[in-house]
Amino acid sequence: MFPNYYGCLQKIHIERVFKSCPLFFNMKKLTKQEAEKEIEKFFKNIRDKNPKEIKKIKRLAMRYNLKLGEKRKLFCKKCFGPKLKVKVIKNKIKTTECQQCKNISRWKLR
Repeated sequence: MFPNYYGCLQKIHIERVFKSCPLFFNMKKLTKQEAEKEIEKFFKNIRDKNPKEIKKIKRLAMRYNLKLGEKRKLFCKKCFGPKLKVKVIKNKIKTTECQQCKNISRWKLR
């Protein structure tokens, strides 16, 4: 039903896809403890990180089923920007505003 050269074309297409996606080849295997250390090291100086790096770290945490907890309050949940400004703390609710996308987040204080 298919031409004889179909298998050859499919093989070439797959090679092109994987060559254009270096992320598949550069991913190293980490243990859960190594991933936790990597995340801790990343969040020590989050102010000078860009949204792409924050998104990668969040995906790393999801991959190893790690909770970010209080660390997720250090970046915007909409644009992943690290520049948050505290606007108001009122009635045990902390309101922060992203300086990049102007999104407002509210967190309950305990």
